[in-house]
Amino acid sequence: MKKVVSLLVIVALVCLFSTSLDAQCAMCKQVAEDASNQSGDAVGLGLNNGIKYLLVIPYILFGIFLVVFFRKR
Repeated sequence: MKKVVSLLVIVALVCLFSTSLDAQCAMCKQVAEDASNQSGDAVGLGLNNGIKYLLVIPYILFGIFLVVFFRKR
């Protein structure tokens, strides 16, 4: 069980600090391109961080659910 939890933590950390995860949907990309022409790259970085945040939270919650489920089992 400790190996599984440590593996999940390592995978989560790699996903959080990976620079190749700056993908965006088409609408977010268009907003970031329009905003970057006006105010620099700060808006695009903010959008990328928001997308990462929204992506990671469900996986963390699911991981916690699995840990609790297997401990009760």
